[in-house]
Amino acid sequence: MKLVLLATLLTCAWAAPQRMPRLPLDVILKGRMQRPISSGRILGGTEVVPNSLPFQVSLQRRDANGIYSQVGGGSILDETTILNAAHGVVGITSFADFRIVAGEHSLSVDSGLEQIRQVSAILPHPGFDDITYEDDISLIFLAEPLDLTVASAKSITLPPPTSELDPPAGLMVTVSGWGTTTADGTISDVLRSVDVPVIADTECDLAYGGNDNYIAVFPSMMCAGDTINSRINYCPGDSGGPLFTGTGADAVQHGIISWGQACTYSQFPGTGDRTNHLKTTRQSLLPAKMKFVILATLLACAWAAPQRMVMPRLPASVIMKGKYQLIPSNRIVGGVEVVPNSLPFQVSLQRRSLAGTYSQSCGGSILDELTILDAAHCIAGANIDNLRIVAGEHSLSVDSGLEQNRLISRTATHPRYNSATYEDDISLLFLDAPLDLSVPSAKAIALPPPTSELDPPAGLIITVSGWGTTSSGGSISDVLRAVDIPVVSDADCDAAYGGTASAPAVFPSMMCAGDTTNGGIDSCQGDSGGPLFTGTGADAVQHGIVSWGQGCAFARFPGVYTQVSYFLDWIAAARG
Repeated sequence: MKLVLLATLLTCAWAAPQRMPRLPLDVILKGRMQRPISSGRILGGTEVVPNSLPFQVSLQRRDANGIYSQVGGGSILDETTILNAAHGVVGITSFADFRIVAGEHSLSVDSGLEQIRQVSAILPHPGFDDITYEDDISLIFLAEPLDLTVASAKSITLPPPTSELDPPAGLMVTVSGWGTTTADGTISDVLRSVDVPVIADTECDLAYGGNDNYIAVFPSMMCAGDTINSRINYCPGDSGGPLFTGTGADAVQHGIISWGQACTYSQFPGTGDRTNHLKTTRQSLLPAKMKFVILATLLACAWAAPQRMVMPRLPASVIMKGKYQLIPSNRIVGGVEVVPNSLPFQVSLQRRSLAGTYSQSCGGSILDELTILDAAHCIAGANIDNLRIVAGEHSLSVDSGLEQNRLISRTATHPRYNSATYEDDISLLFLDAPLDLSVPSAKAIALPPPTSELDPPAGLIITVSGWGTTSSGGSISDVLRAVDIPVVSDADCDAAYGGTASAPAVFPSMMCAGDTTNGGIDSCQGDSGGPLFTGTGADAVQHGIVSWGQGCAFARFPGVYTQVSYFLDWIAAARG
């Protein structure tokens, strides 16, 4: 019966005029499926404001009557290049029947903003596997360039090469397309989007029958969807479209819609490839100046968040040496909830979503009533109009009345900040209105004196705090937590990350801390930018800023922090 059903599924998927997310062959043969995925629209979402997602394109196929119909989505990388999934285009040798339409909103009504381009070439990833759907990514090259000077057609930003491989579980991301809005429905006439939470790889793999001996969800994939109520997801017709955070010119694409089980079955999240793990290149089909590395295809089957969570990430040099794992979580690991407002210098850096709600993005610390000390990578490329800091915060979900919300008027990032190595990962945030530091719940933290030794000695117990996840694959902590960890020498830390005398991974402006014997205690994603300190309350002295690391609380890999004492002169000059 499985073989008969498999044949039926493949016949339906290939014969239909629209392309649909399908289940990998090995998942079907394991019996981990319910019925064919016969619909094609964003589920549980809403129509977007026309042309508010200018990076989204419609991939269309011409039938025997010369009529074009929607077969998938895609996103603009530049005027001649579209990012797409491999599963819908692999094996195609004739491009004459395909076109992309930029500036599209309604499939049935022309607005005059549409730009139609024929396809000149397609470059699927050479490692794409149509059995498992690994490396499900491709580039589509256009016969003529798009006009990207108009508001209705813009390129989308990719995560930097050093970006954390997975957005953390629970993070809301956004997915868009013209797929069906109900299972077994019809293609949507207008572009729609939906916000969906990221699902941990382990949970997703288990849903699709994965175990210690069999993997269904591979490292180059990620998952998203509502596993409780099953009311939000993507569906067929959305394949190849973007999973992203932010909006308009601020959007960052993390994934490409790849495959999933039906459309909104709560047991089965959507899955996809990561645009941050595969190391694919636009090779012979692009001029040398246009070549770049896509370090993964974060393609989750139903991602959707207008806010972007900033996480500790690995420098490119460490990734390329293979000294990495996935970093899928966001909380202090191995720590405890602090007494509310006992760390009055700690602030929460939050990012606003399309819906106007704020979510935890990074930590930070108060230097004075108008200045916050933070990591550079927390704000790199961010629109400060969508950021705020909250002082006096303890619970992210419950107001105590002690919170002070402030918007950001400007930032100062260290001019030598290097996103490839994470050197000089430090910034200052200047607030639009002063904090009230006369109350016990909001106080400035002390910096080490100018004569201080640059590194606290190895073995010294030091504290890190934040709202990051408490376990790898976990979700953001609702309450502020802290953990005590020992300082690790620069030499030991550099060796752990594969550094050498000629090519160090840990630089003099960094310091390290963590339990290298047993693991289990560390900072994690969502803690970035927060303080590493000694003392408590008014006696606290900040020595580091949460910057980057390998996973969370792995014994072999200490956390890496920006060393505050190294930057005292810069901080003083930037504060004026």
